[in-house]
Amino acid sequence: MRLSDMGRCCMKIEDIGEFGLIERLKDLMPSSPTVIVGAGDDAAVLISPSKDRHILLSCDTIVEGVHFASGTEPRRVGRKAIAAALSDIAAMGGVPRDVLVSISVSPLADPSYIEDVYRGMAELAGKYGVGIAG
Repeated sequence: MRLSDMGRCCMKIEDIGEFGLIERLKDLMPSSPTVIVGAGDDAAVLISPSKDRHILLSCDTIVEGVHFASGTEPRRVGRKAIAAALSDIAAMGGVPRDVLVSISVSPLADPSYIEDVYRGMAELAGKYGVGIAG
């Protein structure tokens, strides 16, 4: 163990929180000259090739037991996932065009539950004219 690591050995993420963890990880993330605003804000801001606009990127994962209760109706979970993505872009003053979905599920999950999550995502994405890019 390095001396600089002393005092960190027994710390847990719950002790430092999401933003404390992001601060610790920032120096480990390679950057790019196209990144104007990186990790730690609602969305990353990138210079677009056209130079007259910026590209906003956001990625959230909603976690059962943290962001929604076990047994929550799946379409509601899907709508919440899309709402979180749209809200991050809006918080940065952007206009959402497409979203990317990140989902983690147990191999024991019922595929029809996940299909209903996606139906909920499609409902809210359609309401706001936003595509699900992947």
